[in-house]
Amino acid sequence: MPFCIIETENGWTIVQHADDVTAEVAAEQNHGTLLDPRPHRTWEDADDALTSLQQELDDDSCSDVPATGTLESRIDDRE
Repeated sequence: MPFCIIETENGWTIVQHADDVTAEVAAEQNHGTLLDPRPHRTWEDADDALTSLQQELDDDSCSDVPATGTLESRIDDRE
């Protein structure tokens, strides 16, 4: 069964879902938003992808990832 990366009110997390369930549906079922649509075959692969996403966020001062505050600060600068 594949894994996907979602964001919930508690932060980013990895969830496993059945082969016949899309990552989008898995995110919805877990009350989250899909962050990475790629299916990951193992938890370790998903964890590596999550770590990579977190590093990209740390390295990217112009990120539009929700809940980071970066997008909001860019919007405020335009007003």
